[in-house]
Amino acid sequence: MKNLIMICSFALLILVGCSDGESELAGKKLGLINYNPTITEEEGEDKEVIFDSHMAVFDFETDDEVVLEYLGNEYQGHYTLDEDRLDIELKDDGASLAMTFVQFEKNDADYYSYSGESDEVKLDEGGEVSQLKNVYESYMGVNESYIFIEESETD
Repeated sequence: MKNLIMICSFALLILVGCSDGESELAGKKLGLINYNPTITEEEGEDKEVIFDSHMAVFDFETDDEVVLEYLGNEYQGHYTLDEDRLDIELKDDGASLAMTFVQFEKNDADYYSYSGESDEVKLDEGGEVSQLKNVYESYMGVNESYIFIEESETD
């Protein structure tokens, strides 16, 4: 019995230690752009990035909640980040847009914050007219590379 308690305590300690509970994306606001390999790092660093309504912007509010801002609309949703896989699901009344980015990784040395490749994209309009269709048609192609950038600070 003593050994069982010790094993359970050890397993619980490992589980608590492995899950810090906070996503590295929490509190970040990232704009989504198709990757353009013709832009050099120097050009990217020199260019100011100012978010506008025509850019899809993900506001990762908490460890699992995200808001997509696009064309003056906001779409609430949830996300999970598991190693190099980012799953996002957005809702708009009866419609939903689910997208998965693989090879999602942080880029410390580059002018953009993260990069990833779209792996799965699914729009379910649920019989409703939804502006999520604009996001889907404007951005979401499968097996396309994307970069996620943070807005430049303005003086």
